[in-house]
Amino acid sequence: MSDSETSVKVDEKLLEFKKNKLPVILDTPMERSMHGSVNVEIPPLPITMTSYISCILETMVVAEDIIHLSEKSWNPFISKNIPLILGNKYLTQYLKGLGFWLAEDLFDITPQDSVPAIINQYKRNLDIIHKMSYEDIHSYYVKNQAGIERNFSLIETIKFDSKIFPSLV
Repeated sequence: MSDSETSVKVDEKLLEFKKNKLPVILDTPMERSMHGSVNVEIPPLPITMTSYISCILETMVVAEDIIHLSEKSWNPFISKNIPLILGNKYLTQYLKGLGFWLAEDLFDITPQDSVPAIINQYKRNLDIIHKMSYEDIHSYYVKNQAGIERNFSLIETIKFDSKIFPSLV
């Protein structure tokens, strides 16, 4: 990590909010997670809090009729970033149904029917970002500040119900 990434201090109020309000979402059993199999904490806040865009490709990219969310999917909302989140056919529909703003005017988040199509879609979206200048990204962020703030507000107020599947226990 560079010095600039490690020198950013994380606000204690934000850490307290994370501890008391955010769901812990695991993609492996708790026992394995606590031994390093998956990061159950928020991704590195000093880095994400100084970014404009969070690009998330879910751990389990599937073309099946399930919705898989790991802890990383919530990062764009917590960090007040422009969200790019892909993972399976129904993921963005689910998040939109909860009320999250997903930058649909910038990214292609249309449902895809196969794993290769989802991965190619993700790559195309990364190409969109790569072609943008810093000023373009900053301008887009400012223009969409209301949606970004709404996402953070939703994380703060939504009641999350989690289901434990027998295969994960």
